[in-house]
Amino acid sequence: MKLTKDFQLKIKKHLNKKFDVVQSSLLQETYYDQEEEILLVKFANADDIYLYNLPLSVYKSFCMSESKGSFFSRKIKKNYPWCKIENDIVQKAQPSDNISGDSSLESFLDQTQNHGFTKI
Repeated sequence: MKLTKDFQLKIKKHLNKKFDVVQSSLLQETYYDQEEEILLVKFANADDIYLYNLPLSVYKSFCMSESKGSFFSRKIKKNYPWCKIENDIVQKAQPSDNISGDSSLESFLDQTQNHGFTKI
């Protein structure tokens, strides 16, 4: 499913930022935008990039955790909306296990529009 031009520009803006290297067997690099509360994740064994809507308080806890991969798996992975980004196209979107709704892009964007995302 193609993204709107505004959403594509937001993604590109974030993808061009310098990612921080993470010492983890699960995660390779992360980037966090405090203003928009967006976490981008590159996994150690994949080329895909995942975008999560994540509050600053959770990101700070993630940064202070002893095991980033373990914290990510327990506290972030299924608890916050995410989407997989590849060539400006959302390949898959999931609102989160704690939020009712389907795993469509529309559902994801409905939940993230308060962070400046444009609903298609």
